[in-house]
Amino acid sequence: MKRKLVLTVVLLVMILSSVLPAYGLNEDDFKTVIKLKPGSGTIAINGKSYSAESPFVEGGTLFVPLRLILEAFGAEVNWQGNNKVNIIYGDYSFDLTVGDRKYFVNQDEKQFDTPPRYKKDKIMIPLSFIEEYFDVSVSKDEQTGTVTVILEDDGALTDLSFLIGSISESKIGDSYYGWSIDVPRGSRVGFITFNSKYIYVENDQRDIGIEVYIDTNVEGSLKDYYEKVSDSPMDFMDGIMVDCTLNSDKNPQYVEILYINDYEEAAIQRLYTNNRYLYKVVLTSYSETEPENIIDNKFFISLLNSFRLGYKGFEDGVQDLSKVEFGMAKYENYITDDSYRKHFSWEMKLPPEWDEMDTHSDNPYVTRLGKNEKEYVVVELAAVESEFKMDEFITKLLDYYKGNFNEKCYEFQRSGKSSVGGRESHNIVYKLVNGMNTYVVEENFLVAGDLLYNITIKSPEDKYKLQKTTYNKILESFSYSSKEQSSLKDGLKKYSYASNRNRVGKNDDISKYINNEYEWKIELAGYWTKGSELDSSVQTFYNDRTGAIILIEAVENEDFSKTADDKAKFAFLSNIISQDVELKNEGSLTFKGHKVKTYTYRMEDEEEDIYMDFQVYVMNTGTYSYCYISAISDLYASEKNLKEMQEIWNSFTPALKKD
Repeated sequence: MKRKLVLTVVLLVMILSSVLPAYGLNEDDFKTVIKLKPGSGTIAINGKSYSAESPFVEGGTLFVPLRLILEAFGAEVNWQGNNKVNIIYGDYSFDLTVGDRKYFVNQDEKQFDTPPRYKKDKIMIPLSFIEEYFDVSVSKDEQTGTVTVILEDDGALTDLSFLIGSISESKIGDSYYGWSIDVPRGSRVGFITFNSKYIYVENDQRDIGIEVYIDTNVEGSLKDYYEKVSDSPMDFMDGIMVDCTLNSDKNPQYVEILYINDYEEAAIQRLYTNNRYLYKVVLTSYSETEPENIIDNKFFISLLNSFRLGYKGFEDGVQDLSKVEFGMAKYENYITDDSYRKHFSWEMKLPPEWDEMDTHSDNPYVTRLGKNEKEYVVVELAAVESEFKMDEFITKLLDYYKGNFNEKCYEFQRSGKSSVGGRESHNIVYKLVNGMNTYVVEENFLVAGDLLYNITIKSPEDKYKLQKTTYNKILESFSYSSKEQSSLKDGLKKYSYASNRNRVGKNDDISKYINNEYEWKIELAGYWTKGSELDSSVQTFYNDRTGAIILIEAVENEDFSKTADDKAKFAFLSNIISQDVELKNEGSLTFKGHKVKTYTYRMEDEEEDIYMDFQVYVMNTGTYSYCYISAISDLYASEKNLKEMQEIWNSFTPALKKD
C-alpha cells in the first residue's frame, strides 16, 4: 500500500506542477530557516522565536541545542536513558552517547571531533555534525554574530506535504468523528478523503503507515464484530489473518487483528466502536513480514495504545485533521484530460457521512455521492449548443421518462423553476417505486455557458421531507468553474466521440451484428453499445438509455461440453447463478428449428436496490452451443422496452452457414 500511495502522490505532483499558479508557491516556503546567536537564549525558526538553552562556542566548535534544532528539521529524537540518544532522519539512524566521541550511523561506527555535552540538563551537539548529515547551509553575519542555518532538503518539500499535509504536532485527531492518536515526528498525511472519514499517515523514518477509517454504518456490538472477523476475516482486511482477539478489559475496548497484507507487510488492525461509528485503526510496518514483530515493538504498540475517543478539538498538541465545517464537508470535482492535466469542474458541500460512490459507468463527467444506494446525489455534465432551449429539453425528457419507465414504478410530481448555487435552474420531481421502496427523485438543471449541469437527488419518500433542508443546502452550495468550461466542453466532445465508436450503428436505426467465428447474428438499434471483449466467443451489448443488457456466449461442442450441464458450460450463466438469484421458471421451446431450454432468474437485492429478471436461453446447434441472456430492471421494464428486448431475441440467429 505504501508504494502504491507514493506513486499516486508523485503522479499528482507531476500533474499539478503544470497547473498550479506561479504565485501560489515560493521556493523559500519549503525551507527551514533557523537563526541563532551564541550566548542568546532565543532561537528563531522560520521567523518564530523559541526559548532555548543558549548556543556556545568552545575550542572553536559551535554547540547548539540538539532536540530543538533536529526536531525542527523533521528528525525524530528518542532519549534512551544512560546518556544515550537515538536520532532518526530519512535513511539515517544515529546512536550517540553524551560525552562519548564514538557514535553510530546505521550501525557504522564514527568519531566526533568534539563529543556532545550537557548544558543545564540540555544536550548540546556540534553544529558540524548537523552540517555533515543534514542538507544545510550555514552562514554568519560578522557584524551581529547571528548564525543562519537553512535546511535545503526540507522534509516538507521532500515528503510532498505542501500538497498533502505536514503534521506539526505529536498527535492527530478529528474533532467531528471524535478520535485522536499519537504519531511519530516527521510524519505526514499521505491521503485524506474529502470528508476525513479515511486518513492515511506515513512515516519514512519508522517505515510505517497509520490508517484511521470511520464506518458510519455500525452493525452490532464489539463482540458481534469479533465474531464477524473470526467468521469472515476478508471482510475486514486484505491479506492473511494470523490472529484475532477481543480485548474487553482495555479502555477503550477493541478487537485486534494481526495479519499479513497483500503486499506481504505486517499489520495490526484495531476495531473500536461508540455505537455511532466503527473506528478501524491500522498500523502497517513496511519492513516487517511478521505481525508478532509489531507486537514486540514497544514504540509501535505505544502508538496504537494512544488511540482515544472523545476528542472535540482545541486541545494543545493535537492537530485537528477534520474537514467538516458547520456540519458539512466540501467535495471538489476535478476532470483529468488526455494530457493528464486536472481541470476543476465543480464543488458542493455534503453531509460528512456521505461518500463518493461507484457510478457503474466509465463516464468521468458523472459523479455520484451519497450514504447508500437509497440516498445520494448525482452530478452529470453535458455540452450544449447556443440554440439550447430548456423548456424543449424538459418536455422531451418527460416524454422519455413516460415511455421508458415502468408505469407501475413511475409517478410524475411536478416541474418548474428552482435554484442551484444561487442561480436560476429548472427541476422536475417524480416518484419511483423499486421493490418495496418508494423514492423521490429531484432533478435540477443548470445551464452555464456551454455546459448543462444535472444535479439529481434521490431519497426515500419518508426521508425526503425530513431532510429537505439538508438537500437544499447541498444544492445551494453548488458552484462551478467558469474558467475551465472550454476545456470541459472539449473533453465532453472527445468522450462522446470515443463512446460512439462502440455503438452498434452510426444512427439509431436497426443494425445487424454478425459474429462470423461462432456463426451467429443479431439485430438491434444503433444506440446499443457493444463490449470490447478480447474473446470472440463472448459478446455483451448494453443500452445506456435503460440499463438493459444482452449477453451471448458460444461454446464449441467437444466431449466435455456435450455432456456438461449448462452452468459448467457457460461462464455468463455460472456468474449469474453464483449471485443471490432465485430460479423462477424453467422450460423449453423450439426456436428457428432448434430446441431451446429456458430459465428465468430473479434478483432482488435490498441493499444494492436492484430488482430485475434474467431471461436465459440455451441451445445446442451441433457445432456450437449458445447461451443468450437478457436483463432489464423493473424500473425500465415498460411495455415499449420489453417489446424491444423480445424483438432483439427474435432476431437472434444461431448456426449461420459460412459462405
